[in-house]
Amino acid sequence: MLQAASFSGNLVSLKVILDKQGDVHAPAGPEDGLTALHAAIQNKDLAAHHLLEFMEVQIADINDDVSSTAFNFALEDTCSLDIIDLLLKYGPSFNNLIGKESALETAVEVGQADVVKRIWTLMSQYCPEHYTRSLKTIMSWIMIDNNWAPDFEMVRLLIDVGADINAVYIYDDNTLYQGTLLQRSLRRIASGPRISVVQLGLENGVEINTPATDNLGTPLQLAILSEEVEIANLLIDHGADVNAHPPKNCGATALQAAAMHGYCGLAMRLLAKGADVAAPAAPIDGRLAIDGAAEHGYLDMVQLLLNAYGDRPNLSLVCRRPAAAAEREGHFDVMRRLLGYMQS
Repeated sequence: MLQAASFSGNLVSLKVILDKQGDVHAPAGPEDGLTALHAAIQNKDLAAHHLLEFMEVQIADINDDVSSTAFNFALEDTCSLDIIDLLLKYGPSFNNLIGKESALETAVEVGQADVVKRIWTLMSQYCPEHYTRSLKTIMSWIMIDNNWAPDFEMVRLLIDVGADINAVYIYDDNTLYQGTLLQRSLRRIASGPRISVVQLGLENGVEINTPATDNLGTPLQLAILSEEVEIANLLIDHGADVNAHPPKNCGATALQAAAMHGYCGLAMRLLAKGADVAAPAAPIDGRLAIDGAAEHGYLDMVQLLLNAYGDRPNLSLVCRRPAAAAEREGHFDVMRRLLGYMQS
């Protein structure tokens, strides 16, 4: 009942239950996993929260079934600065972990800049060693549990305090979450405006040629696959490697990615920068550039790539597979163009 009264924000009911010796230390409920204090936090009910404090609830000791302190719960669930300030007044450790995350990492992950500033200030004053260590890794906690592009103000805040912008997230077995901030922000599943964060990174020493892993491409490859042509051109302007090896699984070089999307202008620029028109396909479900262009029916792109091949003696052999792919997908104009090269 105490949890329910706290969750509903019903201060009268809460006082009655407490007067009847309701157990403020009752464990979390079986259905929602909330203690009375967690419920008050979730409802952002400061009055109920104060009352529970008066009844000597020990904030740092009240845990739910995943060992989340009330402080971490406030960060994850509401990020109410009033609640968090009240909790800080009672001195919970902001270095305690919830799973693998500290309170600071949780605040960064859920995008609460005001809370990050508050915790960061306290850490620098009272835990300088932990503060210094956090500078090396904290940037990697942005955009882990959501698919939105990183928050510009959060990235700028972390840069301003000296965080390493090239920190690599390595704490999860799911390789889709791994990589630098730049790589993760350019993944195909991320949404929202990204170019401002990329520009901010370029102004502050972001590494644009982070090598591809088995599942994650270089920033340039990811930008093209994500249809971010403006970002791709920006990365090329800053010296992105146009011939970097692609990821092993379903990867693509920059030119292969451009070919699959029919970006002729971008492909011309990549070729002018020395991109290899015949670069090998990724081992698992990869495509040569001309194969990808033919499969998707981009006749102009196929012709551009044929021109780039020039008078190679094996051109007839090169055309065989893309011609078959074009026929299979019903792109007969592309098929006929390739067959013409095979018969010449």
